[in-house]
Amino acid sequence: MRILILTLGSHGDVQPYVALGRGLAAAGHAPSLCTSLHFEPFVRAHGLEYSPMRDDFVALATSAEGRAALRGMRHLPGTLRVVARLLRRARSLQRDVLRDAWQAVQARRPEVIVFHPKLAGAIDMAHAVGARPVLAPLFPQPVPTAAFPAVGIPDLPLGPAYRRATYRLVHALTGRIAGGSLQDWRRARSDSTCCADSTAVRCRCCTATARACARGPTTGRHRRR
Repeated sequence: MRILILTLGSHGDVQPYVALGRGLAAAGHAPSLCTSLHFEPFVRAHGLEYSPMRDDFVALATSAEGRAALRGMRHLPGTLRVVARLLRRARSLQRDVLRDAWQAVQARRPEVIVFHPKLAGAIDMAHAVGARPVLAPLFPQPVPTAAFPAVGIPDLPLGPAYRRATYRLVHALTGRIAGGSLQDWRRARSDSTCCADSTAVRCRCCTATARACARGPTTGRHRRR
């Protein structure tokens, strides 16, 4: 089976998917991985086919601005300031990521697309080529839980309702960053149909918490428990 893995971020966002790719290859599948050019040698060193994605996100994360932003995300007001400051730049980067990911999908013609939650548009791309999308987060970020708040937001002593609300906040901010770029991508394809609310997406995660929260398939937005 042809399987394309889409991921973006730091080494920690890439290494687990390389391990997944190796496991898929050992099971007789034909995996390939699309991620930042910075990680091409690492991906190829493990015997996986590679598709390029530009390095702009990696450059931002490792820049002085990016490191300062991460330090500012230790409390809620700081997190909101960081998001507001980086929003415009992130939108531009998101357009490039969508373009690179779509080129990989067109070149590989996968039967299954396994994707990191940062890859907005993976569901639409899978729909466009008749592939099955599989969301594979490294932790249960896409699925709200009362056990702990969303990554980047402090765990204030405000109870389960607060923790669940932090996921709604992150989803809203993610929509602001990625939504416009994704709509532009859809409009650029005359035969594209918006499938965000009609395509079943199976969610698999590395943690027991996520397995309890996300017994897929779910439709559109992930079910909240």
